[in-house]
Amino acid sequence: MSTDFHVHLELIDPALVAAGGLTRVVDLGSSRPVEVPGVEVIRAGRMLTAPGGYPSDRPWAASGLFREVAAVGAKEAVAEQVADGAALIKIALNADAGPVWDDAVLGEVVAAAHAADRRVVAHVEGVGQAARAGQAGVDAFAHAPWTERLPDALVSDLATRVTWISTLRIHSGADRERALDNVRRFHGAGGRIRYGTDMGNGPCSGGVEQDELDALREAGLGEEELAAAMSGAL
Repeated sequence: MSTDFHVHLELIDPALVAAGGLTRVVDLGSSRPVEVPGVEVIRAGRMLTAPGGYPSDRPWAASGLFREVAAVGAKEAVAEQVADGAALIKIALNADAGPVWDDAVLGEVVAAAHAADRRVVAHVEGVGQAARAGQAGVDAFAHAPWTERLPDALVSDLATRVTWISTLRIHSGADRERALDNVRRFHGAGGRIRYGTDMGNGPCSGGVEQDELDALREAGLGEEELAAAMSGAL
């Protein structure tokens, strides 16, 4: 099975994906279900974020692919996504772009998702957010961390319990080097990596992206590991 574990179908022509050769995609943030003929779509529903938090100020999110959650209301917000068909819960922890939840609210959101038998995928951006997400019990990172070089001890700890979705192709310069370094050490520690491109963010073919595969090879993945990164569960 050929899977892209990080796409945004509302931000791209579904026909491009239908013709691209993927057999499954994970839609990590959408206001509504988007069908792609011949492709299995796994939805996370709306991205949950703090009031005024990322991506509430982004033009591409104006259709409503996020949902703000205050100090009270974690259970209700998660229940809404589940009722709307969300198989996963996506959360935003982007301290570089705006407010993020404190530890108590973050813990409540994660606990509510797990109580609903839903795994939590976190967008982590900004110093300290990867560590906070790991401590809160999130199950996966939507992107390999790129805004800081994570300490070796944290990388080793995350490798035991948090899956990383790669999305290396969206970075350049120092951001790319930090992401590659983090992934290289995460892979060396036995961490589970899944192929993802953040489809809808920048140019894309709608199918498997060679530059993402090449970046994962650069990070140390072999051909069998690449095949595993494009299949299985999140």
